[in-house]
Amino acid sequence: MKITIASTQPDNLERLVNLLADPNRPTRTVKSRLCGIDGVSALVAQELPDLVIIDQLCKTSEDIIRLEPIAKRFPGISFILLGDSMVAETLMHAMHVGVKDVLPTPYPDERFLAAVERIEETRTIGAAQPIRATVARSCRVRAVAARPSSPPTSPICWLPPTERRPF
Repeated sequence: MKITIASTQPDNLERLVNLLADPNRPTRTVKSRLCGIDGVSALVAQELPDLVIIDQLCKTSEDIIRLEPIAKRFPGISFILLGDSMVAETLMHAMHVGVKDVLPTPYPDERFLAAVERIEETRTIGAAQPIRATVARSCRVRAVAARPSSPPTSPICWLPPTERRPF
């Protein structure tokens, strides 16, 4: 999973990169950049990460609104916001934009890592979904095209014996 971290604070960037560096997860790559909320769009377009962690950049509803075009342009990217306690209106805007998690600072390392792992798990599970949907869709199409006179042998879909294959 590709993770990109954006922050205006170099100490936080280094800390987050060290937290995410895990030798047990060789598929996890972490990149970081010092930038403001305006630099996040270019950063996302350049890196095309799976997860963007935004540290201390979205403090008001206006900042969240500036994040919305990025989320719409790249709908497959997940976002985690880290920041000082936000008001309810800002949290509502973050939810509408599609932010997966908002953690107030200071946050425990375990809570931050749990949020990242939840996103990793959902991305892993989600990656298998299109394959299942394609298989189910092809079964339905075949079942409609070749309806037998006898009842189906499977509750999911019926295929003629010549077309049956193990999954």
